Amino acid sequence: MVAILFEHPRAVMVRIPKTGSTSIVRGIFGGVREGDVKHHGPIPLSWQQHYCFAFVRNPFERMVSAFFMFQSYPVKNAEERTFRDHLSLHSLMDVIQDDSIPLDKREYFSKLRVHSLPMTHSHFGLDSVDEIFRFEDYSQSLKRLCQKLKVETIEVPHFRKKNRAHWRTFFGPSELERACELLSLDCSTFGYSLDET
Repeated sequence: MVAILFEHPRAVMVRIPKTGSTSIVRGIFGGVREGDVKHHGPIPLSWQQHYCFAFVRNPFERMVSAFFMFQSYPVKNAEERTFRDHLSLHSLMDVIQDDSIPLDKREYFSKLRVHSLPMTHSHFGLDSVDEIFRFEDYSQSLKRLCQKLKVETIEVPHFRKKNRAHWRTFFGPSELERACELLSLDCSTFGYSLDET
């Protein structure tokens, strides 16, 4: 996991890829600045005295977002290029379930896995977060977050938001069945369902 201890306003954010975290970091905190501290791994004990939050997103939509991102993600060798050129939702789910792929490397397969892992995976450490906001309730979540941080409520644009068809259009029956099994804990933990728009 990546957690950031922001100096002002003082708070810890657990960054889960593909949940709008870039917009939050830039919009509310002005980016990662001198004095802010990034940490890879479990939240240090000394940080646990500070308010800690994270954003989550509809897990199916998040998977589709990662799928599109990694169709054009930089590759370094022929194996990565071949995989990327034939990327499908099934092959993406193969990567999610491949525990031999490390989560801390700066290479295609590791990045794809981290960006696609279920948000309830222990890698993200959400059990140590004080409050979880939903990507789908972006405006209301921002308002609540600003109130919690005691900063002026502001409008924060989605810096990387894409307009595409509903996530269901990208899943065939077998892909959806597999995704439902893979993402079931995310759905039950964060209250998402197949009927959600």
